[in-house]
Amino acid sequence: MVAAIEPVPGNNGKIQKFNVAIAVQIACNGPVGTVVIVLWKNVGLSEYMYEIVPGFVSNCLTIFLINLNFIQKDKRVLEQFDEVIADIAGGKHP
Repeated sequence: MVAAIEPVPGNNGKIQKFNVAIAVQIACNGPVGTVVIVLWKNVGLSEYMYEIVPGFVSNCLTIFLINLNFIQKDKRVLEQFDEVIADIAGGKHP
C-alpha cells in the first residue's frame, strides 16, 4: 500500500513528503463509492446488478480523474517508471 506521507530516500526516513494525489484519492474514494452504492440500492437497481460493481467502477473512474489532474512530477518516480518500461520492452520481465 502506498502512503500519502512517504519517507524521502537517503534521509533515513526522517524527512517526509506529502503526496497530494494519493491523499485526494484516499479522501474521495470512500465517499464516492458509498454514495454510488446507497443510490444504487435505493433506486432499486440492485435487483439487476450487485451494488459492488458500480461502486468499483465509480472508484476506478475517480482514481483516473484524480490522476489526470495531479500529474506526477517526482523525477525519481518518473525515472523508475521509464526503467521498468525499458525492462519490459527488453524482455527482462514476463
